[in-house]
Amino acid sequence: MILSVLGLFATFFAQPAPVPVTTYVVSILNERVSDDMVLRFVLSGPPGSYSATRDGDAILVRIAAEVLPGLSIPASRDPVRSLALGSEPGFSLRVNLAEGWTHEMVREVFSLRLIMRKRAAEGTSATPVPGLREPETAPLASPEPSPRPAADPVAADTADLYSRLFPSTTDPSGGLGTTEIGNSENWYSDFLWLGLQARPWVSVSYVDGKTTEIQSNFTTADAYWVVQPNLGLGFSPTFWGGRGGQWTINYTPRFRRQVDLNLPQLTSHFFDVGLDQPIAAAGSIYGNYHFSTGVLETEEIDPGREYGIGLNRVVDTSLERFHRNSLGLGIRFDFVADTQVDVNVSKTAVRYGNEPGDEAFQYGERAFFDYDTRTLNASLRRGFGESRFLGLLFGVHDTPTQEERKQVEGRGYSYGASFEGPITALTTGRLLFGYRTQKNPNAGAGGQEYEDITYGAQLMREISEDTTVGLGADRKLYVSAYEENGFYVVDSLRGDLSSRLPFGFFLRGNASWQNNNYKTSPQANTAAGPPILRKDQITLWTLGLARNIAQWAFLRLDYTSERRNSNLDRFDIKTRALNFQLGLGFFGKPRNAAPLSW
Repeated sequence: MILSVLGLFATFFAQPAPVPVTTYVVSILNERVSDDMVLRFVLSGPPGSYSATRDGDAILVRIAAEVLPGLSIPASRDPVRSLALGSEPGFSLRVNLAEGWTHEMVREVFSLRLIMRKRAAEGTSATPVPGLREPETAPLASPEPSPRPAADPVAADTADLYSRLFPSTTDPSGGLGTTEIGNSENWYSDFLWLGLQARPWVSVSYVDGKTTEIQSNFTTADAYWVVQPNLGLGFSPTFWGGRGGQWTINYTPRFRRQVDLNLPQLTSHFFDVGLDQPIAAAGSIYGNYHFSTGVLETEEIDPGREYGIGLNRVVDTSLERFHRNSLGLGIRFDFVADTQVDVNVSKTAVRYGNEPGDEAFQYGERAFFDYDTRTLNASLRRGFGESRFLGLLFGVHDTPTQEERKQVEGRGYSYGASFEGPITALTTGRLLFGYRTQKNPNAGAGGQEYEDITYGAQLMREISEDTTVGLGADRKLYVSAYEENGFYVVDSLRGDLSSRLPFGFFLRGNASWQNNNYKTSPQANTAAGPPILRKDQITLWTLGLARNIAQWAFLRLDYTSERRNSNLDRFDIKTRALNFQLGLGFFGKPRNAAPLSW
C-alpha cells in the first residue's frame, strides 16, 4: 500500500518527457488598437522561443516555428512600410517601419503580437489612452479571450442591468477569484488620476420588463430608468523590495427612477476591495471583500435562482432589502519546480429584511432568509508541458446553525482533479471532475445526505479574428428556502457567442439551460395527483447589440427572455426584459475570469 502511494506521488511530480511537435505560423493579421499598430502572428500551438530585434528602421521578428505552406503576407499599413519573409530555416519576418516608432512583443496562448507605438516627443510625457474593449454580458463560464482591438469592458461593470431585474446564472459567492501578478503599467485602467489608475464612469439605462405567471396567466410589467455612477481606483504597492501588487477599490450605487413596483428602498449599493500582493520571490497573498445591499439583485443572495419564482418573484411586495458581506483570503506559493500550492478561505453572511417579530416587519412570511456560509479550498497544481496544468483539489463547505432555517445547517466536502490550458489549436479552457458529499441532519427525509460526482468546464474557441465562442457546464449545491430542503442540486449548461459586425457594431448572444433538483418534501401537482419531488428547468437566452460612439462612450441594446418550467405548475413563470443603455467615462480593463467553484 505504501509503495503504491509513493508510486502515485512519483508519477504526479515526475517531469513528463517532451514530445516533439512542429509548430506553424498559420496567419499574420493587421490590427489597430487606439493609436497603436499591431501585427498578430497566429500559431498552431503555444509559442516557444521568439524575438523582435531592431535593425536600423526595421524590426526582425524570429519565431521558433515553421511557415505554413501558402501563408499570405498582409498588405502594409502605416507605419509599416513593407513586410518580407526571411529565407533562413524557421520563421523570420523583416518589418520596415517609419521613423519614430517603438515596438514590444507580447505572448498569448496561441499567438504573438508585435505592438508598434509612436515614440513620445522629447519634453513631453505619454498619457495613457483608455482602450475600448468588446462589450460583455454577465461574467461567463468560459475563460477570457485574448485581447481584442477596440473592445469595451463596460458591461462587466454595469453587470447588464437587465439581469438585475431577474436572477442570473452567475454565482457571485462561488470561489475566490485571483488575479495574475504582472508588471503591466495599466493592468486595471488606462486612465490615471492623482497617480492612481481610475475607472470613473456613469451609465443611464431604460429598462422595460414583464413577468407572467403561467398557471394563472397573471402578468405584471414595469418600465423605469436606472442611473449608475462608478468610481474605481487601482494601485500597485511594493513591500519588502519585491514586485508590485495589484490592489483595487470600487464603489457603485444604482438609482432607479419612475418605478411603479411597490417595493421599498430600490436604490442598491455595491462595494468591492481586492488585492494580490507578492510577499516573497515564491509566493503571494490575495483576497477580496464584497458588500452589497439592494432588493431586485436577487442573484447576489440566491445564485441558483430559487428565489425569484411564484409569489416570490421580483415584482412582488413580499421582497425585502438584503445585505450581503463576503470576505475571502488566500495564499499561494511555489512548492517545487513548476508546482504551486494554493489555499484560501472565505465567508459570506446574508441578512434578509427584518426579523419576524421586529416592529418594522410587515410583509408576513419572508420570501428568503438569513444564512452564513464558510468554505476552505486547497489546490496543488503541476505544470505539464507548454501552458498546461494538472491539479488536485479539496474543499470544505460549511453552513453553521441558522435560527430561522435549521434545515440548511450542514457540512460538505469535495475532492477532484483539474486540467487547464490549451486543448487544441485556438481552443483553451479548464476542466474539473470530482466527488461531492453533503450532510444536513435537520433536513427532511431524503435530503439529509448527498453523495455524487461533480464537474465543471470552461472552454473558449477563437473562430476568427473577430469571433469567439464559449461553452460552460457545472454542477453545484445551493442553500434552499423551499419546504424541508436544506439544499438543492443545480446542473447548468451555457453557450456564448461574441462577434464584431460591420460599421463598428458588436454582437453578443448567449443561451443557458439549468436543471434544479430537490431531494425532499414531495408535493402534489394537482389535487388528485401523487406527491412528486420538485424539479425546475430554466431556459434563458439573451441577445445584445452595442456600438462605441467614442473612446469614452457607448450605446447598447439588450433583450433577454427566460422561462421556468417546473413539474409543479404553480412555479411556472416566464419573463422578458429590454434594456437600452448609454455609458460615459473611462471603463478600464476587463477583469480576469475567476476559476470555477465547487
